[in-house]
Amino acid sequence: MQVQIKREKTKYIEEVNLLFEMVFQQEAISSLIKEFRASNHFIPELSRVARINEQIIGVIMYGKVEIVKGRKNVPSIMIASMAILPAYQNLGIGRELIDNSFQKARSMGYESVLAVGQEEYFPRFGFTPASDFDITTNLDLSDEEFLAMELKSGALDNASGKLKNQEFLPELAMYSL
Repeated sequence: MQVQIKREKTKYIEEVNLLFEMVFQQEAISSLIKEFRASNHFIPELSRVARINEQIIGVIMYGKVEIVKGRKNVPSIMIASMAILPAYQNLGIGRELIDNSFQKARSMGYESVLAVGQEEYFPRFGFTPASDFDITTNLDLSDEEFLAMELKSGALDNASGKLKNQEFLPELAMYSL
């Protein structure tokens, strides 16, 4: 099984929307993703798809966020959503999507990434509770659900503050494996 990780292209959008609907069993996800793509938070250069034989089997998307304390703003990115078809879960495809997108994020100058998700999933990639960096959010999340990771060593050393630009998160966060 040869998995290809590619940047999401416009021609893939309909298939990606269908993938989200299949994985999460909800048609509403398509309209949420459409709204997110139209927002100024969406980072199209980081949106990645996993394909096998021209079929899209996984996707990861990112949004721009800021960590704010007083006049200090620390730019960051956040995994907005991630989905892999059930038949292809637990095969390392999520890792490939994350590794590929992190490499691109570093090349674009991003130094940190945040995630909302399952406590048993994201820590295997190096995520720790955002509270370890004194980063908070208005969202009702536990320390195990709101996570942070440095893409560049020391990037979050002085980043304490509250997450800003999180308008898309409450609804999209529930659509991440």
